[in-house]
Amino acid sequence: RALKEFQPELERIRVDTISKHKDGTPDIQRVRVIKGRG
Repeated sequence: RALKEFQPELERIRVDTISKHKDGTPDIQRVRVIKGRG
């Protein structure tokens, strides 16, 4: 239900991984607005 409700907003953002742990899992992530959609 939440994904349906927020679908328009989710189409305008992306999650970038800034750094990873040694095992490859994300350490630092940032949520950013996609240019032209925000």
